[in-house]
Amino acid sequence: MQVLEPRLEQAAEINPGCNPGLQKTLPAAKLNFMEAQANIFTFDTHDFVKRLIGAGMPEAQAEILAKEQSRLVQERLASKQDIREVKRDIKELEQKLTIRLGAMLVVGVTVLAALDKLL
Repeated sequence: MQVLEPRLEQAAEINPGCNPGLQKTLPAAKLNFMEAQANIFTFDTHDFVKRLIGAGMPEAQAEILAKEQSRLVQERLASKQDIREVKRDIKELEQKLTIRLGAMLVVGVTVLAALDKLL
């Protein structure tokens, strides 16, 4: 992204009307890129293989285990972004349930009031 910024500035200097909105959205795009990079899990397979071999495991077996372990880390662990998304989903569901419960309460009270007047 650092290489991209000077090019955008140069393009704006050459042609000021090239895309004025692009420069305004660049900081947000940079933030999203950096946030995405922070959520990538790293797993040092080479070090893992070396430690397994040092503990007496055959190299071929250690390499297969390292590949599978790396795959599992990438697929199964939740990133901070994943957790934020789940929390947001839970809040949305809470709001929907609150609205539904409130509506059911209003209907129940209305039915009871109507029954009270009839009886």
